Amino acid sequence: MIKGVDISNLNGNVNMNILKNAGYQFVFCRATEGTSGTGSRDEKYHTNIENAKKAGLLTGAYHFSHFADKAKELTEIANFLDFIKNTNPDIVILDAENNCTGDITDLCIDFLDKASVVGQPLFYANPSWIQAHLNSKITKFPLWVANYGVIKPSFTLWKYFTVWQYADKGQISGISGYVDLNYMDDNFFKVIKNKTVNVAEKVSVPIKKYDTSIPPESDTIEHFLGDFYIEKRSDGGLGIHLDRGNYITLFKGKPPVAYWNDNKGNSGSKQL
Repeated sequence: MIKGVDISNLNGNVNMNILKNAGYQFVFCRATEGTSGTGSRDEKYHTNIENAKKAGLLTGAYHFSHFADKAKELTEIANFLDFIKNTNPDIVILDAENNCTGDITDLCIDFLDKASVVGQPLFYANPSWIQAHLNSKITKFPLWVANYGVIKPSFTLWKYFTVWQYADKGQISGISGYVDLNYMDDNFFKVIKNKTVNVAEKVSVPIKKYDTSIPPESDTIEHFLGDFYIEKRSDGGLGIHLDRGNYITLFKGKPPVAYWNDNKGNSGSKQL
């Protein structure tokens, strides 16, 4: 797991090199909260994002929501997008922990759909908020879950978390105030950091149950980012599956070769 923090103006002037040297590889910076009043736009956001990028850290911009109706949600996403324009965060985050009633899944989805034009969308909440205000449609976005004092996080709707905020009173020498501490899934970090695929499109694919009707024999199937599976083959190959019929298999060799197959009977190979 990759270590990271989330910060706001409450942490003052954060020396990003201190974070980097302490082994933290990503930083999520508060950008906006609601649309009006003190703190609606974080005075440290632009400096934090700029310095984090200079230090080579993966960056995220988060919005602390207040909305519970469509009109308010539209004003908040407009405020968020206007404030973060030209800062190019790698990840854009909806932080949902406000007091509200009922299911507001559609509002959260609309917010993140609009935010995804900037970066990879990510949804933040704690387990009780998820249970009280969401339905399974929200799982089109990866989860950042807040769950403290546990060995592993517990939550509903999603099968897997992408980021886990495991402490809200962390302390790092050289950083003022308490710091929220997080772990990020290694594969998610690598994909976003290297920008090798469009994760915003991939995570929107409905999660499918892996077809176990064809035994994998001695191969090992591991879950990857919610929709795809990694197959460590006994013959030394590496398979990337959407399901048992849709896959790409890579073999190291001289030269290396890639094989592909789909459920429509199409297949092929190519030297790499």
